[in-house]
Amino acid sequence: MNLEFRWAALQDIPRIKAFIEENYGADSLQASPGRFEALFAEHPGGFHVALCLNNDEPVAMRCYLPFLLSVGGETIAAAFPVDLVVATDFRRKGISTRFVVMAKERFRVTVSSGQSAGQTSVYGQTDSFKAADFSQAFCCTSFPGFKSGLKAFIRDLLSWSLLLGKGLSVSRMKVLSDDAGELEAVAGLLAQRFAHRVVGSCPDIDLLRWRYFNRCYRDCRLAQIDAAGIRGLVAYRNHGQQTELLDIFCAADDLARFLAAAVRVLPGSRITAVFAGPVLRAAFKKCGFLVRPYQAKLMVTAYSAELDAVLRASQWQIYPGDSDISLRYVAAEGGAS
Repeated sequence: MNLEFRWAALQDIPRIKAFIEENYGADSLQASPGRFEALFAEHPGGFHVALCLNNDEPVAMRCYLPFLLSVGGETIAAAFPVDLVVATDFRRKGISTRFVVMAKERFRVTVSSGQSAGQTSVYGQTDSFKAADFSQAFCCTSFPGFKSGLKAFIRDLLSWSLLLGKGLSVSRMKVLSDDAGELEAVAGLLAQRFAHRVVGSCPDIDLLRWRYFNRCYRDCRLAQIDAAGIRGLVAYRNHGQQTELLDIFCAADDLARFLAAAVRVLPGSRITAVFAGPVLRAAFKKCGFLVRPYQAKLMVTAYSAELDAVLRASQWQIYPGDSDISLRYVAAEGGAS
């Protein structure tokens, strides 16, 4: 056994994809045609895939989705590690832990938004810490029917009643296109969503375009909403009566009111969201959502003692659109409404 750890280059992509298909399966999400290139090779933050090779053949990998983390009004290089796989014969050899440490070469912090039991064990062997719990929020925006049974009806009725009287009049909702002019016009909204001592992802226009106009996730929509003097952006995915909230960009002080306006104009009668952090949990509760615990934990690894101390003392605000937590399937042709 002759293990070598290094960062992949673009010319490694064909054998990485062969390794993915062999270990995840040809019909897996990870092996979906075009997904690897769209998520990693075409990411505006660069190509970041950590490899472990044995005799020059891949035996393990971990991919990274880079982003800018807003901390105290400044941004630092960070990443969400995703798509970890270790070939069966090479497990329990410290490879996954080595990948966690290896990320220090390119990022000042890594943030994990969905852990398997194996990943939780890896983080327990490092200096990572739990920054926040994830929650799941649900609301029903119209009087519910009885089709889903008594238990679902009672839940929907409670959610619908919580929304009564909490909406704002909406003057306009405009779904944005992948047009430089439209996106540049809303760029000023991107950095407004964090209050003092709150940290989270702060995308630029290039990252926003990649995330919400990505060819693999064409069912995502990005819309501008103006309501009662409040202006913001909301990203969502809609399928029939089900709408999943992916991202919100508005001034921190307007969050709950903007969210109340958004649920009145978004398509679908059932709106859900998965997110991390007490700021978001309080905002969703305030505007009438039912909020329940979600199984994922937000795990953070900072690569300096000073930054670690700052991040441990901060409140976190993470949306599904910030990471891979909403990228669980490749959309079919056509997309959402």
